[in-house]
Amino acid sequence: MIIRRLLLIIGAALAILIAGDSSLSGNQLSTAINFVLPKEWKITTPEGIDSSLERVSLPQFILHYQDCPLINAGKLEVQWFERNSIILDNAIVDYSCLAKFPESSESSSSITLDDIKPVLASLPNGFVSVKSLSWVNLPEEMNPRLKVLLSSPSSSEIRFEQDILTAKLTQQALSFSAKFANNQLTAKADYQPSKDEKHQANLSANLDSDLTSLPKQFQLDYQWQLPTALVTKDLQKGSAKMTAQKVADNQLNGEFSAQFANSNNKVKLPFKLVDKTLSLEKNQLAWEITEGIVIQGELDGKITPNSFKVSELYPIQTVFSLDLSQSSQPKNRIKLSTEEGEIDEDYLSLPLQIVGQSKHGNFTINSNVGVDISGELNDIKLSVLPESLIEVTGKERFLTIKELKFPLGGVRVDKYGINGRLQASFKGESPDFKNIELNLDGFATNFKAGSNFFEKAQDGTDKWQWLFWGNSQFHALKSKLLIAGSGHWQGDLIELSEFKGNLEQVKQNGVEVPKTELVITKAVKYDYRKDDLKGAMRLSAPKMKFEYGGELDKPVANLRFWGPIEHLDFDGNIMAGKLGPVKLKAKRHLTANSSDFIGELQWPEQPASDFQGLIPHRQNWVITNGTAKGDTKFTLNFNQGLSSSGNVTLRNGGLSLTDSDLNGIEFSLPYKYDEKGFDLSYKKPLDLKIAEVNIGVPLTNVKVKVQGRLPATEKSPIRLRQLSLNLLGGSLDVDQFTLPQQQVAYLNLHNISFEQILELTQYRQIELRGRANAILPFWLDGNPCYICDGRIEQAETSYLKFTPELMKAIKKAGYTEQLLAYTVNDSKVNELTAIVHLEEEGNMFLDAKIRSQLVEHEKTKINLNYTHKENMFELWQLINYGSQVEQNIEHSIYQKLDKR
Repeated sequence: MIIRRLLLIIGAALAILIAGDSSLSGNQLSTAINFVLPKEWKITTPEGIDSSLERVSLPQFILHYQDCPLINAGKLEVQWFERNSIILDNAIVDYSCLAKFPESSESSSSITLDDIKPVLASLPNGFVSVKSLSWVNLPEEMNPRLKVLLSSPSSSEIRFEQDILTAKLTQQALSFSAKFANNQLTAKADYQPSKDEKHQANLSANLDSDLTSLPKQFQLDYQWQLPTALVTKDLQKGSAKMTAQKVADNQLNGEFSAQFANSNNKVKLPFKLVDKTLSLEKNQLAWEITEGIVIQGELDGKITPNSFKVSELYPIQTVFSLDLSQSSQPKNRIKLSTEEGEIDEDYLSLPLQIVGQSKHGNFTINSNVGVDISGELNDIKLSVLPESLIEVTGKERFLTIKELKFPLGGVRVDKYGINGRLQASFKGESPDFKNIELNLDGFATNFKAGSNFFEKAQDGTDKWQWLFWGNSQFHALKSKLLIAGSGHWQGDLIELSEFKGNLEQVKQNGVEVPKTELVITKAVKYDYRKDDLKGAMRLSAPKMKFEYGGELDKPVANLRFWGPIEHLDFDGNIMAGKLGPVKLKAKRHLTANSSDFIGELQWPEQPASDFQGLIPHRQNWVITNGTAKGDTKFTLNFNQGLSSSGNVTLRNGGLSLTDSDLNGIEFSLPYKYDEKGFDLSYKKPLDLKIAEVNIGVPLTNVKVKVQGRLPATEKSPIRLRQLSLNLLGGSLDVDQFTLPQQQVAYLNLHNISFEQILELTQYRQIELRGRANAILPFWLDGNPCYICDGRIEQAETSYLKFTPELMKAIKKAGYTEQLLAYTVNDSKVNELTAIVHLEEEGNMFLDAKIRSQLVEHEKTKINLNYTHKENMFELWQLINYGSQVEQNIEHSIYQKLDKR
């Protein structure tokens, strides 16, 4: 009926043009044509018409639909003498006018070739040509490729000669040609939007008299070349072919095949179309997705439309099953299946079951998921059925996934995102942690997981909020870590708003921390697209104890961090009691097999008493004076543990011991610390200086060089070299000895004053003037002896004289004592040698030889052999008793001031 009405309008318009006068005005012509057009349509001809018995020429006309200028055409020429032709120089189509067209109301009757043949028979031999056709007001949302095509002018021609209908269309990127004769249709299309992209299609079909019924025979050949930006190399070039042949009135058998120029992959899918059902039965697939990995499968399915008539196409019933596996790993198998799927004109219902195991990169994914895909076509919803679960194992960069579970029952996905309860549980390892167990439970509202596939919800929500908890073993410190907190994921940003971690006892390399608490002081935010992490945290512990006895009270570290996860930067400060703040700067480097925390500590000069905690309580040492500063470079590695190196400087230090004092302590200590302990010989020996040591015997200007490791062992002792000091008017030096001592050491005494010895012992009955030298082999632990046969010699002539009180007492004694006093008193000692031996129990044995003469009787020479035995420990306690009382009182005051 539509075709007949269209022919009537065209015939009437041509009759008016042929019968019209050559001087027919534009308004008269428009009125005549509009008389036969439907009321929604009208035409205007601003410049009138030029007509004769051979042709008609219309310089311009505008075709309106509901007062919208649908077509604006220039120079239309119709000729019927010698040749039949309609030629249009140019035409512009306004796309916006198409929006005014009503929805088509399809006729229920079929279109047959018998309906078209009268139309073709009524057409004279000739052609219709449009030299230039272009479109304006194209919508922004139009497909970009179609928009580019319509934006460029095209030319077209339709020709009918000897019952053969041909058509051509040419455009900048597209050329199309078609031919129809004797129920046989052939067509060819070439599309080349760029030099890297080409498409070519060839169609041939033998049509049935009823165009809505199955064709008798059909073949489509298609070749393509695509840029690498759109597809992988394997799919870049190839060809596809579809053939079909009618084998019965209601059955069409066909096959679809494809092959690819850059790979061995081929697709071959035979199919059947019976009545209204398209069937795919046991189609075998094989596809090499990467070199050596071939996916093979079997496809069964049915698609059944309600009718092949456009107006009665829906609903379409679907059933399919796709079973996929990997040829080299048959266990990697996954099956997708649906039953009773239905596609309506504006509605979809597709229950889908996904079961099996698949491998993707370094991951193995086990799926048992049931989903219901349904809803209006512009608002599809995916609802996950109860008991649905996805399990993942594998490795991602530095993370080993032993078990990752996603219970998905009740989750809903729609055009705005993911909604519902969303959970996860994880077990695995990383370079920092082993035996990780982490649980996460939360609720998603229009959550997009960073994807731009979803639309923006009207309320602006896009969030997954969750709580998390779990535990792990911290590699580097060999301690269990418990964590808990909350956070959310919105857009590209993952944020921890609350976090608390508890690290159990750490005991490593001579350091013990009872427990450590970790909290975030500034929300931790991670932009995963930029791989950017930032936040702040605080670590605190009640104490840090050292194996040798020292400790730090309430150590606290405040840290800020930022950067990529694998290369984080840190800065902050550390305090412990009065110590600090110590400035920290560090970097964290993370790889698949290692985690390194590399940094530097610096603390400014501060009172040395702030370091009091580093001295063991049992030693009862109190720092009384001085300032200290230092710096340390350190590395924390989960395989090698903690190592560090640096320098500590002490100036004008003072130390009070229970029975002695040290003042004017100066040193610059370069050290290195690792799993073996402290290395004091790192770079150079420790150069220790002490201005004064008061241990009953006044020692001054003490100097010694120290190198070695702490704790000291027999295999790795502390070495002391070039020990020297001043005492008793002379000096003492020791070339070298070790701690623990492994061989005898030698104390070398020079110019020791006899007068100061007597003063020290508070022995006032004699006067002895002179100096002595000595070499004393000694052992610090007294085993086998403290001093082993040491030798004493006088350094200069000495003088000995008894006090009047002693002489008076001697005169009252016996004859022998008087004789001895006469021969010794007021004598000049020319030679003095002695052997001294001090046992482990404190017993001293002295064997002395004296060669002397009387001062008043120079010719009187006396030789004496003298032996003496006494317990020196008892003597020393007696001599030093008064000094110890004074030192103990002073030390007690220092301890109270130190609040210990």
